Amino acid sequence: MNKVHYKMFKAGKKWMIAGITTVAISTGAFMVNSIDANADVVSNASAYLGTPYQYGGNSFSGIDCSALVKNAYAADGIILPRTSGDQYRVTTQESAADAQYGDLVFFGRYGSDHVGIYSGNGNMINAETVDGVRLRRISVMEKYLGTASYGRVNGATQAAAYKAAADKAAADKAADQAAADKAAADQAAADQAADQAVADKAAADQAAADKAAADQAAADKAAADQAAADKAAADQAAADKAAADQAAADKAAADQAAADKAAADRAAVDKAAADRAAVDKAAADKAAADKAAADKAAADQAAADKAAADKAADQAAADKAAADQAADQAAADKAAADKAADQAAADKAAADQAAADQAAADKAAADQAAADKAAADQAAADKAAADQAAADKAAADQAAADQAAADQAATDQAAVPEAQAPAQLADVNNNQNNNITSVEPEKTDVKPVDNQVVKVVTPTNQKDTLPATGETKNSLLTVIGLGLISFVTLLGFKIRKNN
Repeated sequence: MNKVHYKMFKAGKKWMIAGITTVAISTGAFMVNSIDANADVVSNASAYLGTPYQYGGNSFSGIDCSALVKNAYAADGIILPRTSGDQYRVTTQESAADAQYGDLVFFGRYGSDHVGIYSGNGNMINAETVDGVRLRRISVMEKYLGTASYGRVNGATQAAAYKAAADKAAADKAADQAAADKAAADQAAADQAADQAVADKAAADQAAADKAAADQAAADKAAADQAAADKAAADQAAADKAAADQAAADKAAADQAAADKAAADRAAVDKAAADRAAVDKAAADKAAADKAAADKAAADQAAADKAAADKAADQAAADKAAADQAADQAAADKAAADKAADQAAADKAAADQAAADQAAADKAAADQAAADKAAADQAAADKAAADQAAADKAAADQAAADQAAADQAATDQAAVPEAQAPAQLADVNNNQNNNITSVEPEKTDVKPVDNQVVKVVTPTNQKDTLPATGETKNSLLTVIGLGLISFVTLLGFKIRKNN
C-alpha cells in the first residue's frame, strides 16, 4: 500500500513542475510583447463597421459592444473576458490625456454600461444599439452615458490573467491527484475488507439465495394468481366495454335514424308546402291575369259604346240643326236621335251588365281555382281554366256583337239625313213658290243632348214660318254649313276612335 502512495506522489510532483514551468514561460512571453499589438486591434475592430447591433451577438450578422472588443483582441491572440465589467477589471486604468491607440473606453461604474476601442483624435469604434458598429466621437457618447474612463491591455495584465488560469489549472491538477490518492487508499481498504466480506457474503448469499428462492416461488404463485385474476377482470371489462360500445352504437344508430326520419318528414312537409304555395301562386296569377283581361275588355267595350253613343248623339245634333227649317223632319230626326241614344244607352247598360257579369264570373272562377288549389286538385284547376277560357270567349263574342250593333246603329243614323235631304229641299222650293211673307215668332227650346246644347225650333204653323225667297238662300247656306260642321265633327270622332 505504501508503494502505491509513493508512485502517486511522484506523478503529482511531475505535474506540478510542468505547470509551474508553463506559467513562467507564458508570463515572460507576454511581458516581452507588451502593448505593441494594440495597433492591430483598431484594424480588427474596423472590419466590423456597419455590422448591426444584437444583444449577446458575436458575429458579423449581429454583435454587441463587449463582444466587439473581445473579438478585436482575440484576432491578435489576446484573450479578454466576455463582459465590459470583467474587461474593466483586467485593464490598467489610464487618464484621457494618456489614452493610446487601441485602449478601451468604458462608460458607467467600473465599465458596466458600455465599452469601445479608442481609435485616436477623440474617437472610438463601438457597437451601438441603434446604429450598430460605427466610429463615434467620445464627447458625443459622454452626453448620454457620462464621463468616459480608459483602460489599457498590456503584457502584465495579460500575464496576470494567464497566471490566474495556470494557477487554477494547477489547483485542478492537485485536486485531481488528491482525489486519485484518496481513491487508491479507499481501494486498498476496500480490497482488505472485501476479502473478509467474501466469506461472509458467500454464507449470507447462500441463505439469501435460499430465502429468495422460497420468496420467488411464493411470489411467482401469487403473480400467477394475480395474473389469472387480472386476466379474468380484463376479459370481463373487455366484454362490458364491448357491450357498452354496442349499446352506444345501437343508440347512436337509432338516434341517427330518428333524426333522418325527422329530417325526411320535415323535407316532405316543406316540399308539400312549397308545391301548394306554387300552385296557389299560379292560380292567383291566372285569376289576376283573367281579371285584368276582363277589365280591359270591359273598359274597351265601354269606350267603344261611349264613342258610338257620342257619335250617334253628334249625328242626331247635326240632323236636328239641319231640320230646324222643317219641323216634321226635325221631329223625325229627333225621334231617330232619341232612339239611337236609347239604343246606345241600352247597349252601354248591356255592356256594363256583361262586364259586371264577367267580373262576377271571373271572381267565382278565381275563388273556385283557389279552393281547387288548396285541395291540390290540379285536374280541377285545369278544368276551371278551360271553363274560364270559354267564359272569356263568350264575353269577347258578346263584346264583338255589341260593337257590331253599335256600328250598325251609327250607320243607320248616318243614313237618315242623306235620304231625307231631297225632301227638305223640295219643301223649301214649294214654300218659295207660295211666296209666303208672313211668319210668326218661333218657339225655341234649349235641350242638352250628350253634353251639347241643341236649339230646337218649334214653329206654330209650318207654312207660315217658312222664310221668303231672299231668306231661303240664307237658310240653304245655313243647312249646308251645318252639314259641313256635322261632317267635320263625325270625321274627328272617327279619327279619335282609330287612334
